[in-house]
Amino acid sequence: MGQQIPINNIKSMTVLVIDDHFSIRKAIRRVLLGMGFGNVTECADGSHAINEITKNNVDLVICDLFLQNVDGFQTLKNIRSQDFRADLPVIIITGEDHKDDIVKAVDLGADDYILKPFNVKDLEKKIQTLLSNYFSPPPLLHLLRQGDKLSLSGQFQDALKLFEAAERLDPESARAKCSKALILYKLGHIPDALMALQASVAINPTYYKSFRAMANILIAQKQRSAAVEALKSELELNPKQPERQILLAKNLHLLGNLEGAVSHYRIALNDNIKDKEALVGIAQSYEKLGQFDSAIAYYRRARRYHPTWTKPLELIVKLLDTKNDPNAAITFLSDEIHQNPGRHDARLMLAKLHSSRDDHPSAIKILDQGLKFSGREPLLLKAKAKLLLTANNIESACQVAQSLAEAIPSDSNRIFFASCLMSAHRHQNAYDTLFQCLHETTDRPKILKAMSEVLRHMDCTAQALVTLQLAKKAAGPSAHAQFDELIHQMMLGVKQNRQLLDEKKAG
Repeated sequence: MGQQIPINNIKSMTVLVIDDHFSIRKAIRRVLLGMGFGNVTECADGSHAINEITKNNVDLVICDLFLQNVDGFQTLKNIRSQDFRADLPVIIITGEDHKDDIVKAVDLGADDYILKPFNVKDLEKKIQTLLSNYFSPPPLLHLLRQGDKLSLSGQFQDALKLFEAAERLDPESARAKCSKALILYKLGHIPDALMALQASVAINPTYYKSFRAMANILIAQKQRSAAVEALKSELELNPKQPERQILLAKNLHLLGNLEGAVSHYRIALNDNIKDKEALVGIAQSYEKLGQFDSAIAYYRRARRYHPTWTKPLELIVKLLDTKNDPNAAITFLSDEIHQNPGRHDARLMLAKLHSSRDDHPSAIKILDQGLKFSGREPLLLKAKAKLLLTANNIESACQVAQSLAEAIPSDSNRIFFASCLMSAHRHQNAYDTLFQCLHETTDRPKILKAMSEVLRHMDCTAQALVTLQLAKKAAGPSAHAQFDELIHQMMLGVKQNRQLLDEKKAG
């Protein structure tokens, strides 16, 4: 076993435990605290873990492979692709019946593994050995790791000194030059950063992270053509990076190389056939190529894999509209509703389409069919009320808005109901509706602001100004400027009205 870690070092270390089972996280936490670790952070989800690793100095990660949202494999890939501290120690956890996944995790860069249910002594031994080896590195690696830590904590000048010291220690170290370049970029020295990366590539043309850093800097500088070449070099060395394949595809699309974009979106989809960005991206490239059937097929696939995602529907409707067939979008949305009557986004889109053509009865009929299917669905109720207002059927709009406010008595719904009442010139009812909200709302400034608007329409200007002042006081200092502007505009309006009255009297 490696050299024992001094206890004072363990007390200053942070361990991140990632597992979606509360009991396992707590069991590992007890082991770590018993070993003397001073800070143990827990995450139940890979996406939260990645955020934690990116923002904070973590010294060890213990990660289950099977997590919700972002799994352990993706978490591990993300760690190993970081600009700094990519060699962070990682122990993976898996069950006896998933031993084949250990090989995959090791290929992705896992340092060690533990099988569930784990033995406490085995876990302690693995942690001790891994950290002893990690924190007793040769001089070059020690400088690089210390520089990484300073970089993550924002101490860029101190980090730069360590990376320059590492470069002097080993002038052939591509990692030292790449790390130095990243710090130079963060300090705003862009030409020097790119020069350091060129030197890194010249020394070691197989170190893909130099190309990765170069591509990121060039994209930020809007040097798209050069960035594409750097991305291609990076992906030739490390092709299994779907998010980088998508980035390359996006940039190829913007440069007009649509066939190239399609090719790299396909590579990304080979890794994950349900990737939202890749599905929509390849569809947009096909659309630009004029291959509308292929574009629609991929938009449909995106919708099928992500049934609550509205964007693919919007893009299909937009595409069909460009083909100058007035009925194509209506037919498509009608088919979508027929196949999936519970998905209200298609129904709302179809109603909007009819309304844009001044066919308000058809639009309302579409919404009524949805309400018959789902009851008092808030989105459909609000859309119907708005349509009725557009069609100048004010009283019916008020009834629907009232139904909405009763179904979901939120501030926004009650304010909407009040606005409908104002359209019907029922100002006192609008005021009473809002006044009733004051004792229930968590956002008094919003309700008071709406009440002041009603009072202004009731020609109760003095009371409206007092209400705005109350809203300003309730909102706090950060919103004072906004309310001061509203008060100023209202007082200006009062002044202009007085001038008009004076002119009329004088006339």
